[in-house]
Amino acid sequence: MSVEELEVLIEQLQGRGIARCEYETEQGSVVLVFAADAAASVAETEQLSTSYSQASLVESPKAGYFLATHPLQGISLAAVGEPVDAGAIIGFIQVGEVLEPVKVKAGGVMVGYCPADGELVGYGAPIARLIPS
Repeated sequence: MSVEELEVLIEQLQGRGIARCEYETEQGSVVLVFAADAAASVAETEQLSTSYSQASLVESPKAGYFLATHPLQGISLAAVGEPVDAGAIIGFIQVGEVLEPVKVKAGGVMVGYCPADGELVGYGAPIARLIPS
């Protein structure tokens, strides 16, 4: 995908209430994460040159609300495009007052989260997508 095509895609998606877009071709994939404020520009753009078919999913260990940050720390545990080690905690499932960590079984590079922060997920639901590093 060329820079010009990416700019057109961003222009078409901004201001439409879309928080995230994953676009895939045989050459690779692009993940666009937009700022919560509709007037703000793109918060984060990562292009990862790999086949989407190589990606692995991290699944939810239980049903509950997905949190990408610890409620007391407020820091994202895994950023798009960053390497993640096997056994690393990339989020939490909240059920009432209890937080269950979401751990990565095999390391890789974070492509993105599947649910939005605070979204209700079921047991075994995809939480994140990783590609081999």
